[in-house]
Amino acid sequence: MVDLEWGTAVGSTACYGLTPAEMSSWIRQFVTRLQQVTRRDPIIYTNTNWWNPCTGNDTSFGYLPLDIAVWGSNPQPLPAGWSDYTFWQYTDNAAIDGAGVVDGDVFKGTPGGLVAFASGVNHPPVGSVDSVTAANGAITVRGWTLDPDTTASIPADLYIDGVGTRLNANESRPDIAATYPGEGDLHGFTGTVSVPPGEHTVCVFGIDSINGPNTLINCQKINTNHPPIGSVDSAQFSGPNSITVQGWVLDPDTTASIPADVYIDGVGTRLSSTGDRPDVATAYGMGSLHGFTGTIGVSAGTHQVCVFGIDSVDGPNTLLNCQSVTNYTPVGSVDAVTATSGAITVRGWALDPNTSASIPADVYIDGAGTRLQADQSRPDVAAAYPGEGDLHGFTGTINAAPGNHQVCVFSIDSVNGPNTLLNCRNITVTNHPPVGSVDVVTAASGAITVRGWALDPDTSASIPADVYIDGAGTRLQADQSRPDVAAAYPGEGDLHGFTGTINAAPGNHQVCVFSIDSVNGPNTLLNCRNVTV
Repeated sequence: MVDLEWGTAVGSTACYGLTPAEMSSWIRQFVTRLQQVTRRDPIIYTNTNWWNPCTGNDTSFGYLPLDIAVWGSNPQPLPAGWSDYTFWQYTDNAAIDGAGVVDGDVFKGTPGGLVAFASGVNHPPVGSVDSVTAANGAITVRGWTLDPDTTASIPADLYIDGVGTRLNANESRPDIAATYPGEGDLHGFTGTVSVPPGEHTVCVFGIDSINGPNTLINCQKINTNHPPIGSVDSAQFSGPNSITVQGWVLDPDTTASIPADVYIDGVGTRLSSTGDRPDVATAYGMGSLHGFTGTIGVSAGTHQVCVFGIDSVDGPNTLLNCQSVTNYTPVGSVDAVTATSGAITVRGWALDPNTSASIPADVYIDGAGTRLQADQSRPDVAAAYPGEGDLHGFTGTINAAPGNHQVCVFSIDSVNGPNTLLNCRNITVTNHPPVGSVDVVTAASGAITVRGWALDPDTSASIPADVYIDGAGTRLQADQSRPDVAAAYPGEGDLHGFTGTINAAPGNHQVCVFSIDSVNGPNTLLNCRNVTV
């Protein structure tokens, strides 16, 4: 027996001044020497409160018989490395006839077992279950076991829910060879057993080499049913009375498609998840047929939409997402309504909060509609409505006759729901009459020459000038350069001069010149003169 207890009882420190590593090394040397001299494994006499701190929870001595010193009614917990004890010193005050008051120890076993132990007949197997994992419909167990009475490999019996599978612990484990000198390294085991999904009890036994008691190495529960996983990519109104839900769902326990149940305000609809999703196949290696899409009828307003992935073997289902979905009405603004000669220009923005896509804006002038697409860049709108993007601006110019007009603009709902009246304004289209001047009217043999300029304030484009001689008209284009006119009418350009020579018989003639309105409004009489050819 190796008696390992508090050093303070003999005037030393608790751990005799040794570090945990030094203490383990000293114990190992002492045990090895005893084994060499006695041909027996020594009993380790200690207690948990000393062993664990002084050896640093060293588990490598768990194959040796343990005499645990715990005075009381329960020897637990045991020191690191031991799953059971051989002797339990339960008191220091046992009365024995003929011996007086002594320490009291009890052997865990039968009288025959005590005789066998004293004779050095059999050591129980030792070992460890390093891991128990579940994947692809199977449980895999890894660990090691050995019988201190032989260097040969021994079996490890694996029981799953009481059904046994024998494994041979003959895989190389250099770490075990280092921990148990002289026992060799062929003591590792690995085994995989197919199981149905669900919770299972996994127990592993080290099997004694001479049909003695086997050792329960470990028992634990493991659940092989993995819950469904997935994602709701979108849930939004797709019509004034319908919601469309899109996403994917899969069960890691099968490559087959599973259902997705959609609950809207607590009312369920089952969708089939058989849509092709190559992205899911890439991410999970479970095939691509896991996408779902469904359109479900609803009333207008706000609804709670919850989506569940349905377990393939009736295990717990997975809540993928719950969210409120509202068919929001379109919003927007009319930034400007301006009138030019013969036209009205409208500028603004419009968006539907249910989508980041551009929507139309309908412009009505005196009840006559024109559809504009609100797809111009508006960074200010993107900043005000995060996630909606910037392509929501519109600009449109629509012909309109001179006079007063009512202009109304609507943003158009993306799913044919109610449209939104953004603004109604009254505006007047004013047609400015053309202006100009007849600078020269001269007569030569058989002809009359007219020079001047003409422009319409409503446009910088050149306009015609009509010349009438005795009521017979000739159209000239007022498109010659006149820098003086450009200076007098800033912004109108210089191409407003005209010159024309028109045949005329000898005699007196009346010459009248008109500037022609650019939008067919009233023309302007610039001048009438009498001239003799």
